[in-house]
Amino acid sequence: MEDELRCGQCCGFYHVPVLLECRHALCLACARELQKATTPPRGEDEGGEGGESNCSEVDKLSVLSDADSGVSCSSRPTSLVDPPPPPAYTITCPSCTAVTATDESGAGGLPRYRVLAAVVDKHLERYQVAEPCQLCEGSGAPRPAQVFCDQCLVFYCSACRDACHPARGPLATHWLVSVAEGRALVRARRREREGRCPRHPQEHVSMFCRTCRIPVCVLCLTHDQQHHHHHDVHALNALTKTHKRQRPNTRNIEGNVLVKKGSDMKERVMMSWRELRQKLHSVKESRRITVVGRGGLEGDRREGKGSVVMMVGREA
Repeated sequence: MEDELRCGQCCGFYHVPVLLECRHALCLACARELQKATTPPRGEDEGGEGGESNCSEVDKLSVLSDADSGVSCSSRPTSLVDPPPPPAYTITCPSCTAVTATDESGAGGLPRYRVLAAVVDKHLERYQVAEPCQLCEGSGAPRPAQVFCDQCLVFYCSACRDACHPARGPLATHWLVSVAEGRALVRARRREREGRCPRHPQEHVSMFCRTCRIPVCVLCLTHDQQHHHHHDVHALNALTKTHKRQRPNTRNIEGNVLVKKGSDMKERVMMSWRELRQKLHSVKESRRITVVGRGGLEGDRREGKGSVVMMVGREA
């Protein structure tokens, strides 16, 4: 199972995994290393003839006009009003070489794979997998970490702690905790960051764009209108409650499946029992017929013997 919990790029356990369009996962740091900036296409007629620009302006007014031939703007395709912006970055998946396009936020805008992160945390806790030191250098594998600094947010082994984090000067006031406590602190900070907008880290997400399938904040709707202006955006809390009400109860489904399986098994057992009773009845009936037949043969034999004895007596 460990192979499925390791990143295809760094071969280590997933750390803040993000999901690509090909449904493969990468560490956030690995995704940032793999992202490449795209070259924006040049405009064919930048600053071209006035007639062409006037035509384009007329087309825009025709599209945006509600009185144009009685067709409202809301019935026009949104792609004519607000075409999607070209991707700013691309990320090539190391597992299947599929390309994922992102906007200006790059790898930071990819959806977090929270389920995989929780599975990795449970695996590390259950099997007590050692946390590697984040400062060990060299060709060999990093040494297991011994402490975690809450201020530096770094796992240290004993050698790196003595060399890079001595207990003197300003570093003497830093809070060093065990590796288990450090993992809990990292998870808490990660959950706190996940509630914030990746494009505006100072804002918490409160809306959900169903077109892009990502949570957004208020600034994303007011300042970045070219991204979500014509998208289907809803309040995050209301959408979550609606999804929970519409989602079927998993426990009830599992219970119904178990009841159906139990009923089918009971029916099969009853059919087998009825077949067994019929076979037993047939065996008893055949034995009774056999016994009755043997009784008749015995009576005939005795009658024949009596007749022979009488005949011998008469002759004598």
